[in-house]
Amino acid sequence: MSVFSSLTNRIFVGSAILVVAAIGLAIYTLNVSVTRQAEADLRAGLAEAATLVDELSLDLELETGVCHFNGVAYAVGQYVRSGSELLHCEERGVWVRKGEMRPDDAA
Repeated sequence: MSVFSSLTNRIFVGSAILVVAAIGLAIYTLNVSVTRQAEADLRAGLAEAATLVDELSLDLELETGVCHFNGVAYAVGQYVRSGSELLHCEERGVWVRKGEMRPDDAA
């Protein structure tokens, strides 16, 4: 006697296949949704971490005493001439005007 010999067995097997397929589809859909949400959360966390690292590096730069002028880093104590003004790099990366230099004084 075959499993498919009676109508009741065929209805049972068909119903079982339908239920398994529906549950499988639901699990797949849920898995895709949860995965997308987890990836979005990870990307948001990564962006936040990158922002914190940038802020930390700026704070560290201020603590180490570096002044920036035209994209170049200068140590505390160094001087730079901007036009006719003489600037001095002081603590926490602050340029302080120390005087004026005329072009003929530079030599």
